[in-house]
Amino acid sequence: MKTRMYSSRVVVMKRLFKPCKKALLFVLRDHSKVEITALPHYKFQEERFKEQRFVHSIYPGGLVGDRQEVEPASGFPLRAEEIWKIIKDNRDLDLPAVKGMVATVRCEEIAGEKLKCFTTDEGWLKMKEAVQAGPVSGFGRAVSSILETYLSEYDREVVYFDQEVRNEKQRQLLSNALMVVRDSYDTMLMHLYSNTLKSFKTRLEQSQNVAAIHLCSQSCMSMFDQGCEDAAIQQSEWNASKFREKLICDMLSEMMAKYEKRITSVLAKRVESLLEAGERDTWASIRNLFECNAEAAVSEFSDAAVSFNLNSSEIDTKSQHLREHARNVLKMKAREAADAERVMKRMMDRFSQVLSHDENSISWYNWTTERKLDEVERDALSESLRILSIIAAIRFDEMPDQIENVLYSSLMDRTVPDPSLQNKFMRAKLDPLASDTWKEVSPEAITLLKPEDCKSLWMNFIEKRKPMVTGARSRQDGHRKTGSYAAAATPLARLENILRRDIDQIWAAAAKTKALGWNLGDYFNVEIIALPNYVHEKERFNEQVALLRQRFIDSISPGGLVGDRKDVQPASGFSLRAEQIWKTIKENKDLDLPALEVMVATFRCEQIAKEKLSRLKLDETWLAMRKALKSGPVSEFGKKLSSILENYLSP
Repeated sequence: MKTRMYSSRVVVMKRLFKPCKKALLFVLRDHSKVEITALPHYKFQEERFKEQRFVHSIYPGGLVGDRQEVEPASGFPLRAEEIWKIIKDNRDLDLPAVKGMVATVRCEEIAGEKLKCFTTDEGWLKMKEAVQAGPVSGFGRAVSSILETYLSEYDREVVYFDQEVRNEKQRQLLSNALMVVRDSYDTMLMHLYSNTLKSFKTRLEQSQNVAAIHLCSQSCMSMFDQGCEDAAIQQSEWNASKFREKLICDMLSEMMAKYEKRITSVLAKRVESLLEAGERDTWASIRNLFECNAEAAVSEFSDAAVSFNLNSSEIDTKSQHLREHARNVLKMKAREAADAERVMKRMMDRFSQVLSHDENSISWYNWTTERKLDEVERDALSESLRILSIIAAIRFDEMPDQIENVLYSSLMDRTVPDPSLQNKFMRAKLDPLASDTWKEVSPEAITLLKPEDCKSLWMNFIEKRKPMVTGARSRQDGHRKTGSYAAAATPLARLENILRRDIDQIWAAAAKTKALGWNLGDYFNVEIIALPNYVHEKERFNEQVALLRQRFIDSISPGGLVGDRKDVQPASGFSLRAEQIWKTIKENKDLDLPALEVMVATFRCEQIAKEKLSRLKLDETWLAMRKALKSGPVSEFGKKLSSILENYLSP
């Protein structure tokens, strides 16, 4: 039986049926094509002579021509072996299927060779090593070029295999090559992310306002985006969205940390100070401080976050987080202040202050006008009890409570047994402090000291303050007996004499002043000033302190501590003036001191004006008014604003 198959190479196969032998006969027909070509002269045109068409004979333009049905020589042994196997198995000879199998095997082999060549490519290995140390400029362009080289080589070598097969194997080759590249690409993006975040942190610390933060954010994001574009691999569909989202998230976290730090620094010390002072308006002052500073930080953060194109819900979430942080700072400082030992110390200090104030007054020693010690003690106890009532709970809102009244009625009256309560059972039954919760506070309030804790602290306090009262009574009796209260006109006069005597002794004891015969009065003006009691005359105390402070500020002005000395130079401007004088001397110019004084004055006045303006912008009263204006008209707005401005403009 003879079978004849016709193609560009006609193969005729003959199967001979004999008991012991089988023969295959391969006949080549119509295969010769005569073409006469003149070659360039080898000696004079060697390069052109070497250009020939034998290597790519079956390519378009080759000696054989564009013949897509031919079998590449590299695949012929495999194809012949498969044909023989099919014949041995007595199956029908399906040459297209064999051709597909041969294309698959050879394309896989060629793809494997190109992948191996890529992974060992010297340029790729250098790039891979370099990116481990840091970002590499032109990374994406360089890697894309190397990949394109080996993909092109693959395409050239498989051009006459089945198109569907070679395309599939090219996709596998590219996928495998990109898997090799992916780790280095991710490393490159991680470097870009780290460097950008580090730069943002540094610049954020130096940014003092919203505009600077906004510019910093935009600049850093632009730098990151440019780096990602430079690192992009052309043959891939990768993008840097994952790293970009992480960068934005971390940059926002850094911004949040900056504003949290600002809130903490502003609130922590001032809340602690207000709680330590223990004034009647403590929680109103804390709420005002909280609202002004927390809302100012939230407003600035919201403006700065615009750089990241966040939606309103995301900004609201982070703004609420800042408010919660401010509340947590307040809670933390309040809990610290509510420590039993610290509360006890403040109560004892307040009791001692009130007692000492009365003891230092002349009426303490004057039998005819004396206040009874019991009255003084009750006033001191009342002030100490206020300390306890203030720290009993955090008042987040303005809703009034009865904690102070409950403590006063329960504890002040218990200092002396109440005759209306006949036995312990009745007292326990009616005792409003026999509980672990406050029933007289707002739902927003947070308990710091339970009623029973307040009661326990108070009982310990009552025992500890007894030696103070005993000592005060003893000193009062002693002064009455000796009549020492009449020896001096006033306690201040006596105290001033003692202080001046002590200062003179200290000055005289110094070896240098003694040896040189220096007198204290030649160098210092000693002035002793008495201030009103802070607890009982708070307004007068604040007024006197303000006047004293102004005397320090205007020390060289009339009424200042130094006096009216127009020719003196303020210390803050001395360094600048000295530098200018020396510069004038070096340049052999006439020394015009008045002109220099004007220059120094101009410079320092500008600095002081800037400082006053900065303080005005942060003034709590002004911030509260500005916030109130957003809700509607503010009563006496002009008068209040004028008062604030006058405060900063006044000398």
